[in-house]
Amino acid sequence: MRRAILWCVWGGLAFALLVGCRPAIQEELGLATFPPPIRATATPLPQTTRQPTPAQPNTPTPPPTVTTPAEIVLPENWQEVGEVALGLSLAAPATWVDIGRLENIVSLTSKLQQSRMLFLANEVRTGVQVMTGREVTDGAFAIAFQAAESLPATLDLGNTTDPVAGLETILARNQVSTAEVRPIRLNNFPGAYVDITADPTGILFSPQQQIKLRMALFIKPETGVPTFIFMGASEGQWTQYSPIFDYMLETVLIYDPSTGLAEGMRFLDTSAAANNRSVVTGQLTKDKMDFWIFAAQAGQYASITVTPKSNNRDLTINLLTPSGRTIAQQDNGYAGDAETLVDVLLPEAGSYMIQISEFFNEPEMYTLEVSLSDVPLYGEGGRVEINQSIEATLRPGGEDEWVFAGQTGQIISIVLAPGAPFDAVFSLYAPDGSRIATFDEGYSGDAEILALYTLPITGDYRIVVKSFGENGGQYTLAVDEGNEDVSNYYEAGDLPYGNTQRETFHEDEVHAWYITGLAGDEIALEARPLDGYLDLDLWLLDPEARRLVMHDEALAGESEHISYVLPRDGIYIVVVQDFFGEAGEYEMSLTVSGKNYLVAGGALSYDQTADAELLLGRGTIWYFNGEVGDIINLTLQPQESDTSDLVLSLRNPANEPIIQVDETLAGGDESLLSFQLDSSGTWAIVVQEYFDGGGTYSLTLTKQ
Repeated sequence: MRRAILWCVWGGLAFALLVGCRPAIQEELGLATFPPPIRATATPLPQTTRQPTPAQPNTPTPPPTVTTPAEIVLPENWQEVGEVALGLSLAAPATWVDIGRLENIVSLTSKLQQSRMLFLANEVRTGVQVMTGREVTDGAFAIAFQAAESLPATLDLGNTTDPVAGLETILARNQVSTAEVRPIRLNNFPGAYVDITADPTGILFSPQQQIKLRMALFIKPETGVPTFIFMGASEGQWTQYSPIFDYMLETVLIYDPSTGLAEGMRFLDTSAAANNRSVVTGQLTKDKMDFWIFAAQAGQYASITVTPKSNNRDLTINLLTPSGRTIAQQDNGYAGDAETLVDVLLPEAGSYMIQISEFFNEPEMYTLEVSLSDVPLYGEGGRVEINQSIEATLRPGGEDEWVFAGQTGQIISIVLAPGAPFDAVFSLYAPDGSRIATFDEGYSGDAEILALYTLPITGDYRIVVKSFGENGGQYTLAVDEGNEDVSNYYEAGDLPYGNTQRETFHEDEVHAWYITGLAGDEIALEARPLDGYLDLDLWLLDPEARRLVMHDEALAGESEHISYVLPRDGIYIVVVQDFFGEAGEYEMSLTVSGKNYLVAGGALSYDQTADAELLLGRGTIWYFNGEVGDIINLTLQPQESDTSDLVLSLRNPANEPIIQVDETLAGGDESLLSFQLDSSGTWAIVVQEYFDGGGTYSLTLTKQ
């Protein structure tokens, strides 16, 4: 199957892979990465957004050398535990028990000399063993507290505000000299952690008990107030639980008691008195994410632009609602570009959060501009700057016109990338109104590219974006300047499940492979060099060309591996290259786990309603027989007492994903109305819960 080159990826990878992907030293290796949950809209093959808990895994700096064992299946459904009054919160698997809410933890709080704390365990029995100081032979736990009060003598930090020195002081006091303390960073907080065998403090367990602990310490520099986190399991089960501890540590939030916000968050003034617009400058430090808060009313539109100061940093934007849902993301993949979200409809009143990060966690100064309006400001286009990327929405049957100022002799590239598989096209017009070219070379969902075009005259150029059909959807438009040769990007082709294929790099060449995957598929990728001098980098990108995971952990001549659970149906991209741009041969293989994420629901007939229950961590698939031309209605309703956030998907007889619907919040109905079948055979309906949390529902299928 032909696919257009995803140029929206290449601009960023040119910098990312050729410059930014230095070999991973021990301190830079990342944590176990959890797949994002499924989130979609009612357009075919919608964009995926991510649940804010677990938090994004690029903050804090992760504990090194931790990778997820292939045989461990990490939970996708997590809960957030904690509150402002405690001074902290963190995420944990939904099956874990909040022992801290039980009334019989007095003995533990007394040992730690704290009145309040977070205390989580995989089950109550494990919590009881910790509270009574008995050996934990099965299970895991986590204890966290902000030490605003006194501390036991064995945890006393003295006057230090350096977390590394603080942990080293604790270990030295308890005569532990073999453990390595490693620095980490949590938002604006410096921190450190250490993995140790047995409890050297003697607070939780006697030194003779065989328990493995991770002690983490964060200290607010201004006040010196420490936050302690203890995570533990038996030595025999440490491998099973350490990936959970890794990710749990990433999700820690420490709150400012005066504002009630997580430390590092800052306010933007978008009030009417400020003309609903705020422009600020920020400074990302290495391995840190910035948080900005603004207040808005339901029904307003937000436009957000973040512009890096330098031309070799790749910034990303996430916009979260007051209830914590991600409603917009932008990362076009081009280093140095301004990233822009335009006319994002805000669904609820309250405080919205903007998360800004750098793709490689590098430091960068930037400018952030946020504006609010009661009507769309860019409903039919607007101005776009060269080296800017804009995410917008094309109305069904409409067209958007974007204008940029160009100079004679300037070399530009234009990339139009649909966020859903509608057939987007664009035309470029010169300042005198004459049409330079129209680009409609890709299939539905493919990017349209104008590469390395030399502008003939100075003036305002127009880009008109339309759909070949009547449907529309989200798209990203990027206008970039440059004359770099892009011939080193090669589409290696499709990579089917269970397949191994051989390819050859030319010098400085980057290869892209394509995977057609379904939600819940647990895949394993291996890139194996056949020439011993090749040092491979391996990336996995989602259907919107956003990075899911990147590995560069092996030495020259060794294989790189990625294991991942695909979050939704769609075409995923695998990018592979040699770190030094060497020519040579390699093999790429793809396997999929036999574990069945989807549970069979049964057969449906027209005008039938099925009442069913989703299992925790699973989806359900239903089948019905349809004829070409049938017009159907599907309604998915959570049962009266259920607040599940349901997702409805439809697959054709070839098991190809056709459409996903997730238009309402938790507890709302999802509907697909007046949909016409384009082929005869057995169609499939997939029912999921956004967080894989299970729930009861009714599914109704009718024919018009």
